[in-house]
Amino acid sequence: MSEHIKQNRVIALDQLVPHPRNYRVHPKHQIDQLVLSLQRFGQGRSIVVQDSPEKLIIVAGHGIVEAAQALQWTEL
Repeated sequence: MSEHIKQNRVIALDQLVPHPRNYRVHPKHQIDQLVLSLQRFGQGRSIVVQDSPEKLIIVAGHGIVEAAQALQWTEL
């Protein structure tokens, strides 16, 4: 296991903020597909976040977070 991985855990969506350098935009139809996937299969893999003083910064998984928010999930 990598020395950079601190833990794998469930986190509240309200503790997440998008990475300020994330230039990838997920179109609505892609988020809709991710919503359907989450509904059918649940969350299949972890998102990646980075600690910051106030919130957790999303490094990978912005689309999944958006889809979970659309489903009004409270945690991932």
